[in-house]
Amino acid sequence: MPKLALLTAHGGTLLEVGNVGVGRTFELDPSALVYGNKSVRGVMLYDPVTLAVGLSFLQHISFPFDRLMPDPFHLADVNAAFASADAGLVPRGALVP
Repeated sequence: MPKLALLTAHGGTLLEVGNVGVGRTFELDPSALVYGNKSVRGVMLYDPVTLAVGLSFLQHISFPFDRLMPDPFHLADVNAAFASADAGLVPRGALVP
């Protein structure tokens, strides 16, 4: 695991699939994850197709962040920003000065 954490790309996710042995431990310097903004994800009890879908998702070069984060609202339009969020029109809103 420590070597895999070092090989994981900046902002990447290390995926541990299945049970590798109850009670087995390893040492890991937390900075190997924190300074690279990396995540570790454990997965078990999955259908085989789920693993294929997950790996396919992780292989994408770009992600649909534009659909998750629409254009920001100007601070003067703060009321419209809250109204849009309350109505579920924006999944994640942002204000700019």
